[in-house]
Amino acid sequence: MLREGNLSPDAAIATLDAVAKQRTAEARGADPVVSEALPSSPETAAELGVTGLDVVEATTYYRTSRGQQPNGVTRSLLSHMGPASATTPSTSPTSP
Repeated sequence: MLREGNLSPDAAIATLDAVAKQRTAEARGADPVVSEALPSSPETAAELGVTGLDVVEATTYYRTSRGQQPNGVTRSLLSHMGPASATTPSTSPTSP
């Protein structure tokens, strides 16, 4: 639900910094951070106050037996979000 978040330049920089730090951590052996694209169930969506029709319908479809698939893509890795923001944070400074 990235498109519903803070779309300011400062938020984009903060996201790219987080992606760069996570990529470095993974390169050093850390576990990947998995981001959920949808709430885990229609009930969870309701509890979270999600009301956007597209998210509610996607959750109702992809998070129930109606559309759920073993290899369905409803998650993403934080370290792979660089291209989604039209920039790859490969030049971000890191500390040892």
